[in-house]
Amino acid sequence: MPPGTTVHTPSEPAADLRQELARPHSHALAALDDPASSSLAAVSWGAAHLAAVERVLFPAACRALADGRQRVRAQQAVDHRLQVLLWQLDRRLTGDVHLRAVPVQALEDGVRRALQDHERAERALLAALDEVLSSEQQADLRERLAAALLRSPTRPHPDTRHGRFSGGLAFWFDGVVDRVRDTLDSRSVPTPHRTAVPRAVTRWGAYALGATSRRVVQGPRDGAPGREAAGPAR
Repeated sequence: MPPGTTVHTPSEPAADLRQELARPHSHALAALDDPASSSLAAVSWGAAHLAAVERVLFPAACRALADGRQRVRAQQAVDHRLQVLLWQLDRRLTGDVHLRAVPVQALEDGVRRALQDHERAERALLAALDEVLSSEQQADLRERLAAALLRSPTRPHPDTRHGRFSGGLAFWFDGVVDRVRDTLDSRSVPTPHRTAVPRAVTRWGAYALGATSRRVVQGPRDGAPGREAAGPAR
């Protein structure tokens, strides 16, 4: 190496960003390679990751890179091929009669190759961003990607539009609908998701549900502590 050459080593935020982007790929490939795991897990990881990247990473690349729009269009072409294969695998595993003649193994192999192609292209895009984004910007990008993954659709949507407004609306709508469908289908989804905060049942709510409530029975007038007693809500 010539004297005075500066070796560029990734900063900690850059490494964290790479890990955030690599995690869905590794989970999806592991699900495809594990005979005991359902390939629907790979579908969920792939679909959620593609949606989060479309929502967060692509706009950042368009703003930060001089050739960002061209790079994003090239990445979207790779991603669309993966979306189509994920959709076909999802439909085949859930009983679509139009894909009944297609072997599951062939679709899984196609998804595996498309995932690897997508990951290579995404790493190249991330390397370009690493040269222009500050550590703070990369840390913010990682946090927004992780947050987007919590709300991402869990099923592939090859026909989703890429416009700024329409894409954001589709991201929100598809995410809500997919999670409702997952609940109705009792479909196990391995991707991160927001947990609902349980709300306390009010007295009238308990009454409507026919539940019992706990009420405090006052103690004697001399100040002795009261005791709890179970009884119907009033």
